[in-house]
Amino acid sequence: ALSADVMQALEVSSAFNVTLHVQPIERAADKASVLQAVAGMGPEEAAQAAQLLPGPVPIKTLLQMLEMASAAQNFNAIVGDNQDKDNLDTGGADGSAHCDGSAPSTHVSVSGMRSYLRSLGALSPPPQSGGRELGNRLPNPFASSPN
Repeated sequence: ALSADVMQALEVSSAFNVTLHVQPIERAADKASVLQAVAGMGPEEAAQAAQLLPGPVPIKTLLQMLEMASAAQNFNAIVGDNQDKDNLDTGGADGSAHCDGSAPSTHVSVSGMRSYLRSLGALSPPPQSGGRELGNRLPNPFASSPN
């Protein structure tokens, strides 16, 4: 075992204290690349979802948003698809448990992402007249976030 003095002399504690500053993602193509790699979207789906993200988006904020959108989508799928309490207790209609300790994958659909952004107030509700999906973006959840 290394003593505290030896570890301090080797600067071990500072070796893991690294901050990497990454510029916010601005281009839709770059946002789509992240959505493909992290959220498991196909190229067309990622391009469509990238259009939902207003302006520059810090990567940390984007990753957090994808995690939250995935969790919300999974929750809605479990609760929305199960009509009785037995399915909720077992984790699914087929009896398979969803909390088995395995690492969940982050998968978000465009509609799941749209629903999550709408819940944040970043998108207006769908227009009644059938116009464009993107409405006036009320508060921009990405504007004031640090990376």
